[in-house]
Amino acid sequence: MSDDGLRLTLRRTGGLAGLAMEAELDTAALEPGDAAQVRAAVERALAQPPAATPGTGADRYQYNLIVRRGADRHELTFGEAAVPEALAPLVRRLEGLARPAP
Repeated sequence: MSDDGLRLTLRRTGGLAGLAMEAELDTAALEPGDAAQVRAAVERALAQPPAATPGTGADRYQYNLIVRRGADRHELTFGEAAVPEALAPLVRRLEGLARPAP
């Protein structure tokens, strides 16, 4: 990936209440060092996409991460038990920003 800004959208579904939550992050709005860490984590995750997770129960979280850079779009889907190690800090950060999805 180049140094172009990334726009990330994380959607979390499932859980006991079944409430869908969504958060967005644009690396262009981050400090350069912070943006570089986010880009590096996304690059590692895209290089080794998570394996398809077996059916999860309704009370388990399911994540859908959409990564946009210019016209490029990548999508990663994983369950809470299979969050890619490279993305775990980013997922926690985005969960902290999440609001109920429209």
